[in-house]
Amino acid sequence: YYASDVEESAADTIVNYLVKTDFFAVRGNNDILLSKSDNNGAHFRFPVKPAFANEAGLQSVQDFAQQLKADMFDGIPMKFEVLGENMKSIKTFDYEAGPGGGGH
Repeated sequence: YYASDVEESAADTIVNYLVKTDFFAVRGNNDILLSKSDNNGAHFRFPVKPAFANEAGLQSVQDFAQQLKADMFDGIPMKFEVLGENMKSIKTFDYEAGPGGGGH
């Protein structure tokens, strides 16, 4: 899903990347919400099932987010927020605008 402030062509490009990487199919997660962040970067919200909301699951998300940043958002700030079943934030990975960025 993407917000009205995201161009359809950009959303399509991102969806194609997500399908190509098999991140969703392999891990059984199928939803992601995309909007622009306050600093005109990308803000992904990624709801996960409780069984995935553990250290190993969050590490998988972080690994994926770092690769997504390097592949598609180099030079653009990106935030990747993991949400629990109640849509409350579990963990957020913030990446600066520079190459690769850094995760928190």
